[in-house]
Amino acid sequence: MELSAPFGEIEKRMRREVDEDSFTAASLLKMCLRYVAQRIERKEAIDHLPKDLHNKMRRYMTNQKQIKFFGDYKQFYPEGQGGLMMHHGNINVMGKCGLHKRYRKDGSLRFTYPYKYDVLHGVCEDFFADGSLQSRTEFEYGQRNGSCKEYWPGPGERLMIDSTYHDDKMCGISMSYDRDGNETRVQRYNNGQIQMEILVKR
Repeated sequence: MELSAPFGEIEKRMRREVDEDSFTAASLLKMCLRYVAQRIERKEAIDHLPKDLHNKMRRYMTNQKQIKFFGDYKQFYPEGQGGLMMHHGNINVMGKCGLHKRYRKDGSLRFTYPYKYDVLHGVCEDFFADGSLQSRTEFEYGQRNGSCKEYWPGPGERLMIDSTYHDDKMCGISMSYDRDGNETRVQRYNNGQIQMEILVKR
């Protein structure tokens, strides 16, 4: 199994930034590992990640305090602010993974964000303080890709904006609605640029 090609490619691209002190050596290693893992998932060039490499990366990154711990973790607000849970998630050798939840000081859920290789990947949801859905956005490897919906406050998930993204840029038709569900605006986007807009008068 040849590892030099993908590692060489990412190292060449990142080494300049490391030389400019933009990244630490451990950060470079972390990005190398993430790059290789993504290639594995897409079945590009590498069949599997050698166990000895995984262990070396983990030991190095832990020693450098780039990642202080692995597995399930919880963060809490200070006792003077209620002491309730603030953040619950998971970390592995490549950074954040799985579903991460953030809570307000009163204990209400603020958002649920799925991570993969330390970047957003999946359906992200934000919530109002009363627990109703505020937004739902699809991410793919750190970029918005797919549906993005925003909702009016209150029960019932009343849609406010319905749009679509590709490679983190708005595309296609974006619809806006009032609190009663009536269309108020229609917009067409291409590669993040608005091409057309129609205001609906009633």
